[in-house]
Parts: sequence; C-alpha cells; structure tokens
Amino acid sequence: MQGELDMGKLIRNAVFALALLPATALAAPYFMGVVQIAVPAGFEGPVTQQPDSKSTVSTFVKRYPHDTRGTLLEITTYEVGAQLKSMPESMRTSTTDAYLKQMLDGVAKKRDSFKTSPTAHIRMSGVLASREAWSGVVQGQNMSGTMYCAILGGVVVFFHTQDFDDAPADNRAQAVRAIESVAFKRERD
Repeated sequence: MQGELDMGKLIRNAVFALALLPATALAAPYFMGVVQIAVPAGFEGPVTQQPDSKSTVSTFVKRYPHDTRGTLLEITTYEVGAQLKSMPESMRTSTTDAYLKQMLDGVAKKRDSFKTSPTAHIRMSGVLASREAWSGVVQGQNMSGTMYCAILGGVVVFFHTQDFDDAPADNRAQAVRAIESVAFKRERD
C-alpha cells in the first residue's frame, strides 16, 4: 500500500548507507604493542614508521574542512629493555619527566617561541604518566600541543597531539580524550 513504511527496504537502505561511510567516520580501536586507543572519528591513518629497531611511530591526522592542514594524533613506542621493568614507583615520576623533556626538546627545535607548561602527573589506565602542554610558532603560524609519557615494563610510550591555533576547537579535544582514555596491555608478573 502506498504511503506505508517498508521496514525491510528502510533497513536495507540504512545498511547500504552505512557501508558507504568511510572507515574513518567511526571511532575505531587501534592496537600498537602495549597500547590500545580508540582513534576518534575523522582521524585518518595510521601512517606507521620504524625509525630504528627499537621504536615505532604511528600517526593519525584529522584534516580541517577546506584546508590541507590537520590535527595530529601520534603514538610512539620505544623499547628500552629490562632495566625499567623493576624500577620502583618512586623513580617513575622523574624518569617519565626526563623522557618527556627529551622528546619535547625535539619538538622545540622545530618551533620558534617555544614554551611549555609545568609538568603534570596523571594516571592513564592506572599507569603513571607525565604530561606537558606546549606552544610555539611554525612558519609564522601559532601552534600548540600536548605530549604525554608513560612507562610500561620495558617500553616507553609517548602520545602527542598538536594543532594550529585556528583549528576547529574540538579536534584536539577529541585527541586528548582518546589519549587519556587509552588502555595498556600489561605484562603478567
């Protein structure tokens, strides 16, 4: 009968429409060694590199509308070996702080007017992490970001998000929420 809702057809059309959505339209879990993160909708990637035998870097980017620039969400793992596995909790804070400063020094070299916030200490999935916000200038454009460092067994994990200051406000907020909601795969003792 005309005017009646054909539920079968409606469901088929909805399923077809969902199938046409790009894979990046929905948040998806991403696994990288000891890290599991829900990559926010709209972030494309990963682009993964292994600069050396001990490190892996995976990046995701959410492009700005009508622009070639985008928001970065980056995960870096660095295998340091057994020396950190037995580290007492009392030394973790200073160690994650030191690794974080070392990584931020690399960011600072590529920025003018580079400034960082005081280091904050948070728990990510129950694991102690160091966090610093930063700001700087790249090719005359203001940028800012947030970097994190945590240690799991013999692996140092860095998370980094950065954006131009005129970016859509929610982009970096989505990346920060994803980072701070990360899950870690822990070794059994």
